[in-house]
Formats: sequence, structure tokens, C-alpha cells
Amino acid sequence: MQVINLDDIIEKVRVYQSSSYALERLYQQTVGRRDIWDRLGEIDDSKTKDVVLEFLNKWKCRLSYDCVSGLTKTLRESSSLLSRFDKYRLEEISLDCLIADSDIIEEVFKRIASVQAGRRTVGATATSKILHLVNPNFFMMSDEKIRHGYGCCDNELGYMNFMWRMKLFADAVIREYSNVRNVPVKSIFPNLVSECKSTATTLPKLIDEYNWVKYHP
Repeated sequence: MQVINLDDIIEKVRVYQSSSYALERLYQQTVGRRDIWDRLGEIDDSKTKDVVLEFLNKWKCRLSYDCVSGLTKTLRESSSLLSRFDKYRLEEISLDCLIADSDIIEEVFKRIASVQAGRRTVGATATSKILHLVNPNFFMMSDEKIRHGYGCCDNELGYMNFMWRMKLFADAVIREYSNVRNVPVKSIFPNLVSECKSTATTLPKLIDEYNWVKYHP
């Protein structure tokens, strides 16, 4: 059973709120564009450029606009696979379910990460953020420091490993908070967010805030 330091998690999430990285208004605006994320099969180059890449580059992904057409095409083609995860929530799915879906997650991740963006590809960090925007209740974001901090590599297998680790971590956080604060399951997330003074609306976003402070000292 994973050991959780609840006080450390709460402290680090609170620190995140005052960090220069916490571009919360942009994040909320972008994740709120459900006209894009819920209808990914209809995304066009304009939305990819003005919404997706604007967000990614302000979050330090530094992607060339040469990738716009390729990324648009790949997102459209991946929309049917991603629709499988529309109702998934990290805190609710079973570990067995996550493992069973690993081939699909790896396939979609590989497709997006492999899109050419100038001399490089879209890569692992930007891909994790795109997946999170598609379903912020399920997919986790990461960057190189966070992935490597958890012992995960920068490809589709590494992302699946990271998701598996984050599922275990999420379950442990929920279990510990329930035990320590003696609150029912349905009250755990709103109480935890309030205690952390976070504006996160999903558990993956809250965990990402903790991860960012932990691995960016």
C-alpha cells in the first residue's frame, strides 16, 4: 500500500497557487472549450493554431506552427478512439480497467506525439496536455522532470506507466484523506481542494499541481 504524506501534498498544492507557472485563467479558458474537445472529429486548423497551440506554447511546450495541419489531422483521426474515455474519471476507474485500455491509450499517445513540429515532434509533454484537455477528469499531464521523477520514459509506454502510477497515487490520496479527515467519499475532493486553496476542478489537475511543485524546486 502506497504511503501518503497528506500534509506535504496540501502544502505543495498551496505553493503552486502563487507560482508563475499557474496560468489558471488560460487553463480554465482552454479546458472549457468543450466545442473543441467534445467534438474533436471536427477540429480545424484555426482551432488547433489559435486554441491548442496557444495554450501549449504558453505552457512552455515551444511547438512550431508547422505542426498545425498534421496535428489537426491526427486529432480528427484519433477522436473515435478517445471517445472511449469520455466518461472516465481517474478516481473511479479500476486499475484493471486502466490496464485493459492501455493499448488504446498508447496508440493515441504515439500518434499525437509523433506529429512533426519543425525539426522535432509534438512530443510527450505536449501530448499529455492535449489528452488532459480532451478529458481533464482522467488523463494526467506531465513534463520531463515529472515523468523522470516517477521513473517514466518519454514515449507511449512511459505515459502508460505514468498513468498507472498516478492511478495508484490518486487512490492512496483519497483513502488517506478519508481516513484522516473522516469524511464520506463524495465530500473528499471538494474538501481537499478547499483545504489546498486550489481552483482545480478535477483530481488529475490537483495532482498535477502537486507534481509540478514537487519536481520543480
